Amino acid sequence: MVSVSSYFDCIVNILSFDFCLLLENDSELHLITKQTERLSGECIDYFRVDPMVLADHWLINGGIYYWEGTKSIVKLKIEQMFCDLPFIFIGIRSKHCELSRPFSMTSKSFYGWAADCPADVCLNGMSEKGYGGFHGILEGDLIELGINSQEHKLELDIKCRTPNKHFEISIDLQYCPFPWQIHLNMYHGEDCVRVIL
Repeated sequence: MVSVSSYFDCIVNILSFDFCLLLENDSELHLITKQTERLSGECIDYFRVDPMVLADHWLINGGIYYWEGTKSIVKLKIEQMFCDLPFIFIGIRSKHCELSRPFSMTSKSFYGWAADCPADVCLNGMSEKGYGGFHGILEGDLIELGINSQEHKLELDIKCRTPNKHFEISIDLQYCPFPWQIHLNMYHGEDCVRVIL
């Protein structure tokens, strides 16, 4: 069981280099590397680990809220992923919706993609295997998460494969009202996701 003794919060200026946040559990250190993104004139961003850890995994929420009429791309690299039973979730949630127990992905406001076997797409808290042709995320993948609140959709582009892969999810505002925030789940201690500018 992962234990979090305090609320981790880091704020980094847009001009800063990578910021490494080490999260300690009972046996080892987890590394999350962070750079800021610019959105609608904002010059700082942060990611925080939720003090309520559910079902042995880390919940990581973005600090910027995405409102209707904005478009943004967040770039991620899957640096390391536990190979025996991979599980990393990349997506969004509504700021206003409570996290479900024992797994946050079952909350109706969750939309996104999970690197697991078989590959899951999460649509308002429901798992859809292989939705839209999605086959999963691999270690080493460079990902662009497109948050398009103008058209109420989420896009995932995997850039390092030939050919590049593109996936889309339409967001139902009844289940996922604005503002949205990025949400990552990292289940294993070996998992590492880099957020890049």
